[in-house]
Amino acid sequence: LDRGDYGWMAHVAARPCESRDAAERYYTRAGMLLALLHLLRGTDCHWENLVAAGEHPVLVDAEALFHHDLAPAVFGEDVVPPGTSLDHAFEQSVLRTGLLPRWAPGQDGGIGLDISGLGGVGHLPSVRQRQWVAVNTDTMRQDVVEAPLAPRANTPSLGEQQADPDDYVDWIVTGFEAFCGLVQSRRGLLLSSSSPL
Repeated sequence: LDRGDYGWMAHVAARPCESRDAAERYYTRAGMLLALLHLLRGTDCHWENLVAAGEHPVLVDAEALFHHDLAPAVFGEDVVPPGTSLDHAFEQSVLRTGLLPRWAPGQDGGIGLDISGLGGVGHLPSVRQRQWVAVNTDTMRQDVVEAPLAPRANTPSLGEQQADPDDYVDWIVTGFEAFCGLVQSRRGLLLSSSSPL
């Protein structure tokens, strides 16, 4: 709600799915969301920007929709021809959205944690961060410690168990294809001068 000098927005709480069917609907909708984000050139859809609210994946931070393309890399006189680099292929794929599994670099060049909107299933990894140790003692100081990440709200659960996206790939694909079919059936409107885009 826009109040001029300030605003209010709704809080979206993570909730479990009520059944296996609800988890299937969640991942079907996630596939539709993936197609929509790809169409709108969305990025930054990592695990902190998606909430599993029952059977609904809710994007909570959408400032990176309609994201522009970066200029091709130029090194001296060598120009990478459009469409030939790995970076270009990534930028044109659904991986760009950040919704599908990807891993942040780990310490010492190893594989880190999966930060994607649909990833991060399993145990919560820890990260190295600065924290106060020996609080309220004469030896209180800041130190780098291993700290567990906060629980993730992006993955739906069935009771106490997470609904792993690896078990729902067919539903993600079904949702993606259904949304793509809808867009193709409305192609004329979407490319017209009165297009909502």
